[in-house]
Amino acid sequence: MISMEFHMLPVQVQPEASVVLHDGRTIYVCNAESDSVSVVDMNNKSVIKTIKVGDWPCNVKLSKDGSKAYVSCSGNMWNSIDIIDTSRNEKVGEIKTSNYGPRDIAISPDGKTGAIICDTVGSTNRSVDFVDLESGRIIETRVIRGSANLRGIVYTPDGAFVLVTMQQPKNWLPVCEAENAQIFSNNVAVMETKPGGKVACMPLDEQNNYDGDPYGIAVGPEGKYVYIGIRGMHRVTILDLEKMRDIVVSSPQEELDDLKNDLTLMVDYLVARVNVGLGPSSVCLSPDGKYCYAANYFSNNVSVIRIPID
Repeated sequence: MISMEFHMLPVQVQPEASVVLHDGRTIYVCNAESDSVSVVDMNNKSVIKTIKVGDWPCNVKLSKDGSKAYVSCSGNMWNSIDIIDTSRNEKVGEIKTSNYGPRDIAISPDGKTGAIICDTVGSTNRSVDFVDLESGRIIETRVIRGSANLRGIVYTPDGAFVLVTMQQPKNWLPVCEAENAQIFSNNVAVMETKPGGKVACMPLDEQNNYDGDPYGIAVGPEGKYVYIGIRGMHRVTILDLEKMRDIVVSSPQEELDDLKNDLTLMVDYLVARVNVGLGPSSVCLSPDGKYCYAANYFSNNVSVIRIPID
């Protein structure tokens, strides 16, 4: 039996995301409704500071050296990543994005570049900004055509690709009690990070088996598998990243544009679907890659998956 000690600490309204500083002692918690970040000292089990940030902070990531925390402020009319100096616990700057609704940021393995997903409400061509973190300057903005509901982004360990969980509108469907409704396919975008690189929106759906509402995403330390929390289906989907990369590298962009609705394609890179708790919204891997942890939004618990899957 595992012995565990449990504590509840009051922060502010609607904590959405958190990250642990490299010292293992300090936690930064995004309070979406309160437009703030709580700084928690785990040794003292107390909130030591509350930092005011932009509208609806929903994600936070650390720089490679841990000296800065990057807070995604995803309000509908907001376009900034706020920067917190972790030595002073103060907001020291911001990165302006090209579109509204920056929802998540991934830091490149060399620590020099940030990839930011802009989930701009009302747009069906949402985008990824590649930003030089030293200057805050946007290097390139890459559009994912026909995209909606961008949720999570992660770099591959070699920095050659970023992966984005997302949905794509398929068509408009008339319904009885509303003007219209939209049908979505569930996809993961595989994007080359080199300037002007290719983008493939690869299906997470098969015929009669749909991965509704893909959310959190993580890549194993060896870069072989990708893990996606499927919030609408209460499971974690595991994909063969090497096979997905091969498809992107070996295909022209014109062929990649046709993949998003191909329900026969996923069999080529699907490894497993693992049932977990209700509404897995965030996933992460242990440093040794032997365990995957899924935070379940609706059942208020964490599922632990042993890797490899038996």
